[in-house]
Amino acid sequence: MRRFSLQGVPFVCSWSGGKDSCLALHRAVAAGGILVKLLCLVREDGTASLGHSLPVEVIEAQAERLGCRLETCRTSWHDYEPAWTAALHRQRGDGIEAVVFGDLHIASHRRWERDACTGSGLRPVWPLWKERTSRLADELLSGPTRAVIACLRADPLDAALLGRELDAELLREIADAGADAFGENGEYHTVVIDAPLFSRPVEIDPVGRYLDGGFWHLDFGLVPPRGAGALRPTGGGIPRPSFE
Repeated sequence: MRRFSLQGVPFVCSWSGGKDSCLALHRAVAAGGILVKLLCLVREDGTASLGHSLPVEVIEAQAERLGCRLETCRTSWHDYEPAWTAALHRQRGDGIEAVVFGDLHIASHRRWERDACTGSGLRPVWPLWKERTSRLADELLSGPTRAVIACLRADPLDAALLGRELDAELLREIADAGADAFGENGEYHTVVIDAPLFSRPVEIDPVGRYLDGGFWHLDFGLVPPRGAGALRPTGGGIPRPSFE
């Protein structure tokens, strides 16, 4: 496990609602950090997260279970970079000293996040960086963390995987389909419904599924993010997500 210390350091977590940001958050707390808030990119209309299309009510429930505040940043894929940078630079005003990211291996994401923090007074921290995904999978599955697939790339994965809870068998199925079992290349994203620091589980209630931009999503009854402002970036920038 990556060794680092955040003893007594107030931090904000870059939050997607998925497994990677959740694992990073728990490692930061285990390293002595003090969780102050979650910071999440959401659609311009404020209804759902930008990366995973999760209802904001689900993200709010996760924050409530963690006993922390939630700050949302309304934006689109067309202008998220300056909006996200400005949001990070506001955090010192709340006494926050560090920001925790859930990236694993994609160097361009880490460079962008580091640059976005420049001049903010925040210390960027990557608790999962260069960790073996097999070790992270063991960490995820050995505890009470429960994560459900909320979004996946139509090629190479099957839409039937949507809504399934991650377990060892499902990770094998994903790898057998030719994808990274942990979704590090953006093959799929999850929503965490329970975790060690959650006071109780989060309930989700999808009503179906829809296909948008080559990705299958769980349908939570919101208007699908089609049209201007919905396109994901093709390279660079933040993880989709970390996302995850």
